[in-house]
Amino acid sequence: MIKLVKNMDDNNFKPIFSSRSYLESLFGFCDLCLNLIDCENELFFECETCNNVIVCLGCVKHKTKRLNSHPSDHHFRPGKPQSNTHWMQRNLSIVCNSCGEKNFFGKHYQCRQCLNYDICSKCLSKVEHNQHHTFKYISNPIKIHNNRCLLADRALQILKFRNGKPTDRDEITGWTFLEAEIIYLDEMNNYYTAWKEASKILEDDDIDFIPSIIEHEKIALPLILI
Repeated sequence: MIKLVKNMDDNNFKPIFSSRSYLESLFGFCDLCLNLIDCENELFFECETCNNVIVCLGCVKHKTKRLNSHPSDHHFRPGKPQSNTHWMQRNLSIVCNSCGEKNFFGKHYQCRQCLNYDICSKCLSKVEHNQHHTFKYISNPIKIHNNRCLLADRALQILKFRNGKPTDRDEITGWTFLEAEIIYLDEMNNYYTAWKEASKILEDDDIDFIPSIIEHEKIALPLILI
Protein backbone atom coordinates (compact mmCIF):
# COMPACT_ATOMS: atom_id res chain seq x y z
CA MET A 1 0.00 0.00 0.00
CA ILE A 2 1.25 3.47 -0.89
CA LYS A 3 1.71 5.72 2.11
CA LEU A 4 2.10 9.47 2.27
CA VAL A 5 4.28 11.38 4.68
CA LYS A 6 2.16 13.54 6.95
CA ASN A 7 4.90 14.83 9.21
CA MET A 8 8.46 15.49 8.03
CA ASP A 9 9.61 15.39 11.66
CA ASP A 10 8.43 11.80 12.02
CA ASN A 11 11.39 9.71 13.22
CA ASN A 12 10.24 6.85 11.01
CA PHE A 13 10.65 8.88 7.83
CA LYS A 14 13.91 8.15 6.03
CA PRO A 15 14.20 9.64 2.52
CA ILE A 16 15.81 7.48 -0.13
CA PHE A 17 18.62 9.85 -1.06
CA SER A 18 21.26 8.27 1.17
CA SER A 19 20.47 4.70 0.12
CA ARG A 20 23.00 2.70 -1.84
CA SER A 21 20.53 1.86 -4.62
CA TYR A 22 19.76 5.56 -5.19
CA LEU A 23 23.44 6.46 -5.36
CA GLU A 24 24.63 3.54 -7.49
CA SER A 25 21.75 2.10 -9.55
CA LEU A 26 19.32 3.19 -12.24
CA PHE A 27 15.71 3.45 -11.10
CA GLY A 28 12.37 2.70 -12.67
CA PHE A 29 8.91 2.13 -11.22
CA CYS A 30 6.07 -0.30 -11.85
CA ASP A 31 3.41 1.20 -14.09
CA LEU A 32 0.72 -0.79 -12.28
CA CYS A 33 1.42 -0.41 -8.55
CA LEU A 34 3.99 2.44 -8.76
CA ASN A 35 6.45 0.55 -6.56
CA LEU A 36 10.04 1.61 -7.08
CA ILE A 37 12.32 -0.80 -8.99
CA ASP A 38 16.09 -1.00 -8.74
CA CYS A 39 16.53 -1.86 -12.40
CA GLU A 40 20.11 -3.03 -12.01
CA ASN A 41 19.41 -5.55 -9.26
CA GLU A 42 15.71 -6.50 -9.36
CA LEU A 43 13.71 -8.62 -11.78
CA PHE A 44 10.98 -6.82 -13.70
CA PHE A 45 8.98 -7.26 -16.91
CA GLU A 46 8.24 -5.14 -19.96
CA CYS A 47 5.22 -5.12 -22.24
CA GLU A 48 6.33 -5.85 -25.81
CA THR A 49 3.41 -3.89 -27.26
CA CYS A 50 3.21 -0.80 -25.06
CA ASN A 51 6.02 1.72 -25.10
CA ASN A 52 8.06 1.89 -21.87
CA VAL A 53 5.57 -0.05 -19.73
CA ILE A 54 7.34 -2.06 -17.04
CA VAL A 55 5.84 -4.23 -14.31
CA CYS A 56 7.40 -5.34 -11.04
CA LEU A 57 7.79 -8.97 -10.00
CA GLY A 58 5.18 -8.54 -7.26
CA CYS A 59 2.41 -7.63 -9.70
CA VAL A 60 3.34 -10.57 -11.92
CA LYS A 61 3.70 -13.08 -9.11
CA HIS A 62 0.45 -12.21 -7.37
CA LYS A 63 -1.49 -11.47 -10.58
CA THR A 64 -2.91 -8.27 -9.19
CA LYS A 65 -6.16 -6.72 -10.40
CA ARG A 66 -4.13 -3.98 -12.05
CA LEU A 67 -2.37 -6.62 -14.14
CA ASN A 68 -5.72 -8.00 -15.28
CA SER A 69 -6.64 -4.52 -16.47
CA HIS A 70 -3.82 -4.68 -19.02
CA PRO A 71 -4.79 -6.08 -22.47
CA SER A 72 -4.70 -9.86 -22.18
CA ASP A 73 -3.15 -10.34 -25.62
CA HIS A 74 -0.06 -8.31 -24.75
CA HIS A 75 3.18 -10.19 -24.17
CA PHE A 76 5.56 -9.46 -21.32
CA ARG A 77 9.23 -10.38 -21.24
CA PRO A 78 11.88 -10.18 -18.52
CA GLY A 79 13.72 -6.89 -18.61
CA LYS A 80 17.29 -6.03 -17.79
CA PRO A 81 19.08 -2.75 -17.12
CA GLN A 82 21.02 -0.87 -19.71
CA SER A 83 24.17 -2.69 -20.75
CA ASN A 84 27.34 -1.54 -19.05
CA THR A 85 28.44 0.00 -22.34
CA HIS A 86 25.61 2.54 -22.31
CA TRP A 87 26.59 6.20 -22.10
CA MET A 88 24.76 6.64 -18.80
CA GLN A 89 27.20 4.17 -17.24
CA ARG A 90 30.23 6.26 -18.25
CA ASN A 91 32.10 8.62 -15.93
CA LEU A 92 32.45 11.49 -18.36
CA SER A 93 35.70 13.51 -18.42
CA ILE A 94 37.17 11.36 -15.63
CA VAL A 95 40.53 9.61 -16.12
CA CYS A 96 41.56 6.63 -14.00
CA ASN A 97 44.89 7.52 -12.39
CA SER A 98 45.83 3.86 -12.29
CA CYS A 99 45.15 2.48 -15.80
CA GLY A 100 44.72 5.79 -17.63
CA GLU A 101 41.31 4.97 -19.11
CA LYS A 102 39.18 8.05 -19.84
CA ASN A 103 35.38 8.19 -19.63
CA PHE A 104 35.50 4.73 -18.07
CA PHE A 105 32.47 2.55 -17.41
CA GLY A 106 31.26 1.34 -14.03
CA LYS A 107 31.92 2.69 -10.58
CA HIS A 108 34.15 5.66 -9.84
CA TYR A 109 36.26 5.95 -6.69
CA GLN A 110 38.32 8.83 -5.35
CA CYS A 111 41.07 9.00 -2.74
CA ARG A 112 39.96 10.77 0.43
CA GLN A 113 43.43 12.09 1.16
CA CYS A 114 44.74 13.03 -2.30
CA LEU A 115 43.47 15.83 -4.52
CA ASN A 116 41.62 14.55 -7.62
CA TYR A 117 43.03 11.02 -7.51
CA ASP A 118 40.42 8.93 -9.33
CA ILE A 119 40.32 5.23 -10.11
CA CYS A 120 37.89 2.86 -11.82
CA SER A 121 36.34 -0.19 -10.20
CA LYS A 122 38.67 -2.53 -12.10
CA CYS A 123 41.70 -0.93 -10.46
CA LEU A 124 40.30 -0.53 -6.95
CA SER A 125 41.60 -3.84 -5.60
CA LYS A 126 44.98 -3.73 -7.32
CA VAL A 127 45.98 -0.08 -7.40
CA GLU A 128 49.43 0.70 -5.99
CA HIS A 129 48.71 3.65 -3.76
CA ASN A 130 49.53 4.83 -0.25
CA GLN A 131 48.38 1.97 1.99
CA HIS A 132 47.16 4.41 4.62
CA HIS A 133 44.82 6.17 2.19
CA THR A 134 41.19 5.20 1.69
CA PHE A 135 38.84 5.52 -1.27
CA LYS A 136 35.24 6.71 -1.42
CA TYR A 137 32.58 5.96 -4.01
CA ILE A 138 31.63 8.90 -6.24
CA SER A 139 28.07 8.88 -7.57
CA ASN A 140 27.58 9.23 -11.30
CA PRO A 141 25.74 12.57 -11.74
CA ILE A 142 23.92 11.29 -14.84
CA LYS A 143 22.41 8.44 -12.82
CA ILE A 144 21.39 10.88 -10.09
CA HIS A 145 19.63 13.14 -12.61
CA ASN A 146 17.86 10.10 -14.04
CA ASN A 147 16.81 8.81 -10.62
CA ARG A 148 15.57 12.17 -9.38
CA CYS A 149 13.56 12.62 -12.58
CA LEU A 150 11.93 9.19 -12.18
CA LEU A 151 11.30 9.70 -8.47
CA ALA A 152 9.61 13.02 -9.21
CA ASP A 153 7.49 11.45 -11.97
CA ARG A 154 6.44 8.68 -9.59
CA ALA A 155 5.64 11.15 -6.79
CA LEU A 156 3.47 13.21 -9.14
CA GLN A 157 1.46 10.14 -10.13
CA ILE A 158 1.01 8.99 -6.53
CA LEU A 159 -0.01 12.38 -5.18
CA LYS A 160 -2.36 13.02 -8.09
CA PHE A 161 -3.95 9.60 -7.66
CA ARG A 162 -4.56 10.18 -3.96
CA ASN A 163 -6.03 13.63 -4.62
CA GLY A 164 -5.03 14.66 -1.12
CA LYS A 165 -3.95 17.91 0.45
CA PRO A 166 -1.26 20.13 -1.14
CA THR A 167 0.87 19.47 1.94
CA ASP A 168 0.79 15.67 1.48
CA ARG A 169 4.21 14.23 0.75
CA ASP A 170 5.47 11.20 -1.13
CA GLU A 171 6.59 8.44 1.25
CA ILE A 172 9.96 7.83 -0.46
CA THR A 173 11.22 11.33 -1.20
CA GLY A 174 9.17 13.52 1.13
CA TRP A 175 8.28 15.81 -1.80
CA THR A 176 4.95 17.57 -2.16
CA PHE A 177 3.22 17.69 -5.56
CA LEU A 178 4.57 21.17 -6.29
CA GLU A 179 8.10 20.23 -5.21
CA ALA A 180 8.02 17.08 -7.36
CA GLU A 181 6.78 19.08 -10.35
CA ILE A 182 9.62 21.60 -10.05
CA ILE A 183 12.22 18.87 -9.54
CA TYR A 184 10.92 16.87 -12.51
CA LEU A 185 11.28 19.83 -14.88
CA ASP A 186 14.66 20.77 -13.42
CA GLU A 187 16.08 17.26 -13.69
CA MET A 188 14.80 16.79 -17.23
CA ASN A 189 16.76 19.92 -18.11
CA ASN A 190 19.83 18.57 -16.28
CA TYR A 191 19.46 15.26 -18.10
CA TYR A 192 19.28 17.03 -21.45
CA THR A 193 22.41 19.03 -20.61
CA ALA A 194 24.22 15.81 -19.62
CA TRP A 195 23.14 14.16 -22.87
CA LYS A 196 24.47 17.07 -24.95
CA GLU A 197 27.75 16.99 -23.02
CA ALA A 198 28.03 13.23 -23.49
CA SER A 199 27.42 13.59 -27.24
CA LYS A 200 30.26 16.09 -27.42
CA ILE A 201 32.72 14.19 -25.23
CA LEU A 202 32.04 10.80 -26.81
CA GLU A 203 31.77 12.33 -30.30
CA ASP A 204 28.55 10.43 -30.90
CA ASP A 205 25.46 12.35 -32.01
CA ASP A 206 23.30 9.23 -32.07
CA ILE A 207 23.28 8.29 -28.38
CA ASP A 208 19.79 7.96 -26.95
CA PHE A 209 18.42 11.03 -25.21
CA ILE A 210 15.13 9.95 -23.67
CA PRO A 211 15.74 8.64 -20.13
CA SER A 212 14.57 5.20 -21.17
CA ILE A 213 16.87 3.48 -18.74
CA ILE A 214 15.78 -0.04 -19.51
CA GLU A 215 17.18 -2.25 -22.22
CA HIS A 216 15.32 -5.53 -22.58
CA GLU A 217 16.33 -9.02 -23.50
CA LYS A 218 14.05 -10.90 -25.89
CA ILE A 219 13.26 -14.51 -25.13
CA ALA A 220 12.16 -17.19 -27.55
CA LEU A 221 8.73 -17.72 -26.01
CA PRO A 222 7.31 -14.45 -24.63
CA LEU A 223 5.54 -14.73 -21.30
CA ILE A 224 1.83 -13.96 -21.60
CA LEU A 225 0.30 -12.52 -18.46
CA ILE A 226 -3.46 -12.54 -18.12
